[in-house]
Amino acid sequence: MRKIILVMLLLVTSGCAKDSAPSASAPAEFAKQDFSDPAAGGEETEGKPAKAPQERMIIRTATMSLVAETPDAAGHKVTAYVEQIKGYVVETTNEGGAGWKTVTIKSRVPAASFDAALETFRGFGEVNSEQVLGQDVTEEFVDLGARLGVQRALENRMVELLAESKTVEDTIRVESELARIREVIETMDGRSRFLADQTAMSTITVAISTKRQSTEKGFGDDIVAAFGDAGEIMETVIAGLIRVVAALIPIAIVVGIFLFGLFAILRRRKAAKK
Repeated sequence: MRKIILVMLLLVTSGCAKDSAPSASAPAEFAKQDFSDPAAGGEETEGKPAKAPQERMIIRTATMSLVAETPDAAGHKVTAYVEQIKGYVVETTNEGGAGWKTVTIKSRVPAASFDAALETFRGFGEVNSEQVLGQDVTEEFVDLGARLGVQRALENRMVELLAESKTVEDTIRVESELARIREVIETMDGRSRFLADQTAMSTITVAISTKRQSTEKGFGDDIVAAFGDAGEIMETVIAGLIRVVAALIPIAIVVGIFLFGLFAILRRRKAAKK
């Protein structure tokens, strides 16, 4: 039992110390890559020629705004071209109103066809705006490969210790550590696959719109607007007068009844005096 615990501690310690160094057990896709600085020109070690520098891993995205007479037709051209270069459309949205429409297409295209796709899309309308971004993930990708190699070496050693366990307590300890290591491996492997996918396929979002109608007003429009405003003012005044008259009618009726009764009383008194 003490031997197993000691080996586990040594493995964890060595794993932390080697976390930043590549391992012989690293996956083939990492082991075959050389991310040396291209500016360094390559160095020879032990008489062996330096390997050719590996391309940087860049996640590239672009957004483009186009103006076209028929956004739907231009959108169909974008979709057809994306499918032609073995890409795929992620999302398509349509928006519109009085005199305008916008078709937005979000697509994923092979990284090797990124520049050609942008050039092609520019021909589908008048470019209103364009933005191209790149994120270098080379260092993170290489670091993940090195750490995955270390964790897989630890996993193999834990499997050996599990086979050598003699007691239930030793078995539980080793299985617990093995489960933790495998969880770390799954997380790193998932991130590595994500980065590989993001660099292999680039994202391009194209928004194609019609030209908005001009909102500038001429002198004739001002005159028409002035008459319209005058008409609205007259309507408001007339409506106000009607409301006032309607409100005064009940009061006039009450006052009329009161005056009629008063005059009747006065006449009676005058007739009585005679």
